[in-house]
Amino acid sequence: MNGKLFDFVNADFFKPLTSMYKDRFLDCILHIYEICKNEFSYSAPRNEIVDDLSSYFDPDESEFVLDGEREIAKNSREKASAVLRQLKSCGWIDEEIRSNHEIFIQLTEYTIPFIESIIGIIQKEELEYQGVISRIVMILKNLDHSSKPYEEIVMGVQEGMSQLVSELKRLNSSIKRRINELTSKIKPEDILDSFESYNAQIISKSYYRLKTSDNISRFRQDIYEALDRINSDPNIRKRAIAGYIEVKSKADEKISAIEASEMLASEVQEIRRNFDRLDDIVHEIDEKNRIYMRTALNRARFSLSAGNNVEGKINLILRELAAVDEFDFDSILLVNDIFAAFPQQFISDESLRTVAQYKKTGNIATIQNVKSISDEIKQARIASIKQKQQNQITPKKINQYVLELLGEKERISVKDIPVTDIKDFFKIIYIVVYGCHYQASYKIERHNERIVLANRYCVKSFDIIKRGKHHV
Repeated sequence: MNGKLFDFVNADFFKPLTSMYKDRFLDCILHIYEICKNEFSYSAPRNEIVDDLSSYFDPDESEFVLDGEREIAKNSREKASAVLRQLKSCGWIDEEIRSNHEIFIQLTEYTIPFIESIIGIIQKEELEYQGVISRIVMILKNLDHSSKPYEEIVMGVQEGMSQLVSELKRLNSSIKRRINELTSKIKPEDILDSFESYNAQIISKSYYRLKTSDNISRFRQDIYEALDRINSDPNIRKRAIAGYIEVKSKADEKISAIEASEMLASEVQEIRRNFDRLDDIVHEIDEKNRIYMRTALNRARFSLSAGNNVEGKINLILRELAAVDEFDFDSILLVNDIFAAFPQQFISDESLRTVAQYKKTGNIATIQNVKSISDEIKQARIASIKQKQQNQITPKKINQYVLELLGEKERISVKDIPVTDIKDFFKIIYIVVYGCHYQASYKIERHNERIVLANRYCVKSFDIIKRGKHHV
């Protein structure tokens, strides 16, 4: 990497985004970008931009004081002009006077990719992985017809592979954020909702297609064969080496044909290794997804089991009281009735008082011969282990349970599932979780309606639909 960032951008470039008005500055920057992006040179008349920013500031009646500004901007037009002056001084925009003496605002060249990156983060844009792989395959199919296989084929495939690996890594890192968000929730119904949003944001869309109908393995052999031809086909290899030398010469690097041949082979091999790495990344994404599902179930079970004890009820009361801004007289009396002080006859674990320790010397017992475990105890232990295995919930057991519920029906509602205790509610959670399992004989169709089961458990309504005999 040549040079440093602030050799190219203004030293105060990030100042607007770190000031007390950072949110307003960002909104104004995005407004300017939307106006300028369709023009030939990312520019627009200054008056047009001022009018747009003035409309943005219209509802805001607060004063606007920027660093370096001597006067306080009070009305919307003054605020818009102050923002433009600040953005110009920090290197975000520039001004130029055209032939008709009209002033134009123009985004600087290094500002544009930065703004586009911000938009990508805000909008949570997701790469269409399948499109990248298809583009790589189409590029490699032009090997025989390309006069410059290195510039047009190898470099194009390198760019596509780099983009694909980078986006999959970004997806991999986002799963950790989803897990962290999950562990902060406490309500079981929220956990069921999180499954739905998680499937929409991570498992569905392009990654789901990459794993199923548009699996990456469909193109693996074609890509490998094309990459091997670059090194094995004499005509393609000769043109590729010449292109490699030409590209390096433009960068003022002089290399021989032998060196170019070795470097070309190394780059082609690196592309193949990167393609092999995709399987490892996809495997890690699947593993993190498995951890997410297990964590969600543990959170649901913990919340449901701990929510009905005395400590859980007190925590719930305190949370509800903490959410109240002001107490009236009746509420204060209610709080007094709930809590009362009473004397303790024992020292709490949290007490600052030191507990007295008494030493007592006793008789040392002789070591007795250890008796062997009887067959009855062994058999009882084995029976206990088998019973635990039988009680363990697995995708296969849940699938059989759902098939028994469906019977001859093609579809049933969650309302039709009998719920008499907490174990039955756990089964509903497992039905939702294992509905996306590849061996499941059913699928889940969710609705926005919320229902209450057994006058106790609140969940989003869904239907269970029987799948055909042949499903993926």
